[in-house]
Amino acid sequence: MTETTQYKQCLNCKYRITNMTVHECPKCNSNKLSIVIDIKETVHLYDKFKGKKKDPNFNSKQNPRFEIIAGSEKYHDKNKMVQKLRVIDKTVTPYKYKEKLIDIETGEILKEIEEELKDHKNHGSAKSKKKKTCDWPGSNELMLKYHDEEWGTPNHDDRKWFEYITLDAFQAGLSWTIVLKKRENFRKAFDNFDPKKIVEYDEKKINDLIQDAGIIRNKLKINATISNAKAFLDIQKEFGSFDNYIWRFVNGKPIINHWKTIADIPASTPESDKLSADLKNRGFKFVGTTICYAFIQGAGMVNDHLVYCFRYKELQKL
Repeated sequence: MTETTQYKQCLNCKYRITNMTVHECPKCNSNKLSIVIDIKETVHLYDKFKGKKKDPNFNSKQNPRFEIIAGSEKYHDKNKMVQKLRVIDKTVTPYKYKEKLIDIETGEILKEIEEELKDHKNHGSAKSKKKKTCDWPGSNELMLKYHDEEWGTPNHDDRKWFEYITLDAFQAGLSWTIVLKKRENFRKAFDNFDPKKIVEYDEKKINDLIQDAGIIRNKLKINATISNAKAFLDIQKEFGSFDNYIWRFVNGKPIINHWKTIADIPASTPESDKLSADLKNRGFKFVGTTICYAFIQGAGMVNDHLVYCFRYKELQKL
């Protein structure tokens, strides 16, 4: 059965007006009114199940209780307010997918399709299909890929450790998006972040880097990368690897946090304070506590994914 309800709505205060002859909002006196047509498709299933008791061994997959699944949503399409009606009909074989797109102002059916469900791949909203994730990457594909595949994954590779330290130093005062865009250029310019090669850089190499538009051209940070390479190699000699050294600050395993919003995530912690102080004592530069916390986040020493993010639980299984 199809039910249609028509009314006017004030575009200014959203007041609902049932009298279709009114041309001015009685609440705010605005003359900007829109016609709204609500269309609902309903199915009566009572007779089908009348007198039946619920089976204690009921399995929804083997014995579907509901024969028709109906949904409706409103949204703007090409400056028109439209209503989409979607119905999955299991009363027929093969199952049918039906869809109507209706102009709310005029009631005109803009689009109507009916096809076998197995041929229809896009029913349901994209939002419902998308995995829940931290919201800080936004819609930037590069940031999303970094979030989904790398950020927060426990790292135990020394070369990667030096890459994180270097990139976070260059990121200071800038956005991480800028660094990610230039990441491959950084790898080429800095010999794939090999500290043994970087420690040998001379004035000619430094001048070449300053002229390289593919990276962030900051002489202080370039010189800091060279001195950091020397301090990095010293730690490797003392502890066998940089990885052995740095994981001591979290007792060898990731700290699992329970943040619900971005606002909950701190800029630094007691662990990053201690790490920052120790790195400075060992000759590192651009290793303030905020920068230190950024690269231990990225390298998975802490799990700072929000609790509803799909990566939050995935990383705990590693």
